[in-house]
Amino acid sequence: MNGKSWAQLGLVAVLLAAAGAMFFRSSDQPRIDFNPYRALGTVAAEEVSKVLGGQGRIVVVIPAPGPDPDPVMESQLDAFQAALKTQGNVEVAATFPVSMDPFQRMSTGGAMPVDQFLGLRKQHPDKAGYVFFMGFPMLPPSEMDALKGSPIKLVVISAPLPGYDVLLQEGVLQLAIISKTVAADDAPPPATTTRDIFNQEYLILRPEGAAGH
Repeated sequence: MNGKSWAQLGLVAVLLAAAGAMFFRSSDQPRIDFNPYRALGTVAAEEVSKVLGGQGRIVVVIPAPGPDPDPVMESQLDAFQAALKTQGNVEVAATFPVSMDPFQRMSTGGAMPVDQFLGLRKQHPDKAGYVFFMGFPMLPPSEMDALKGSPIKLVVISAPLPGYDVLLQEGVLQLAIISKTVAADDAPPPATTTRDIFNQEYLILRPEGAAGH
C-alpha cells in the first residue's frame, strides 16, 4: 500500500473517531429538566386569569416554530393551556407566531418586531388580552399612548429586558414574568410545590413596582 493510501486510511480513521466521540459526548449530555418550564406555564396561567378577572379570550404570542421541535416552549405552552382550563373562563382564542430572521433577533434583543405587533392588534382588536411568550416590542410613543387607554390587558413572559418597569408603571403592561439571574454558587432549598419551583427561577413584576409570588 503506497503512502497516499495510508494517508487516506488515516484520515478516515480520524473522522470516524471524531464522529464516535461526538456521539458519546452527546449521549452523555444531561436531560432537560422540564419542571421549571412547566411551573412557568402553570403560574403564568394563574396570573393571567387574575389580570383578566377570570374571564375573557386571549391571544398567545410565541416565536414562530422552526423546522425542529422546541420542547422547552412546548412544555411551557402545554402547562399554560392545561392550567388555564382550571382558572375561571379564560380561553385561548388564537396563537400568533412571530417570525424573525437573525438580524431582527439581534436588533430587537429577541423582542417582537413593531410591525408584527401592529399586525397583531389589527388582526385581534377585540380580545381581552395578549400574552407574550417572548420579549415585548420597543414601541413608538404614539403606540404606547394608544395602549395606555386600551382595554386589552398585556402580559409578557420573557428574559428581563430594559424598560419593563416603566411599561408597568405607565399602564402599558399589566404584568411581567421574567427569568431570574442566579449566581452559580447559590443553592436554593428543595422545591416542594409548583410555586416553589417557579419562585426559584422566575420573578413577577407588577404595576405597583413590587415583585410578587
